[in-house]
Amino acid sequence: MTIDYKEMNKKYETATIESIQMELDELNKGMTRRHGRAPKHEDDPELEKKKRWSNLQSRKSRHARKDIETRREKANQKYLGITEDEDEYGIRPVDERRYKQCFHSGYIDAPVYLRYVKMMTGLSLKQIAVLQKRTGLIPTPRVDDAEAEADFQKRWLAGDVY
Repeated sequence: MTIDYKEMNKKYETATIESIQMELDELNKGMTRRHGRAPKHEDDPELEKKKRWSNLQSRKSRHARKDIETRREKANQKYLGITEDEDEYGIRPVDERRYKQCFHSGYIDAPVYLRYVKMMTGLSLKQIAVLQKRTGLIPTPRVDDAEAEADFQKRWLAGDVY
């Protein structure tokens, strides 16, 4: 993106202190408090116009930079597979559906083995323990809280946490 300084100079030349202040007031509409010292007003109108123009351009630049960083962070999260619909254990709705499907895909009254659930869902023992409590569907063998916590601690130390 290139900056057209001629266009910017034209805007500066045609702008008045009142129009610049109106734009600044529009940007300040959502703010509830002032940071820093109270502004001092210049006696010379040209200096005052230049100061307010600089403030306006600075605010626009910071807003654009913040917007770019927000979009970049969302793109990185999408790339890494991190979504906002996860709970505190890293369980997404699709994980819960897959977990439930494990219990409905086999023969009636046949045990659903833990290794099958892990293979089909990719969940950790901690996540499986949470889903056991949520859904009431329990694999064979049952995952107890101590075993799940030990697995979580091992993953935490290895850096492999949800």
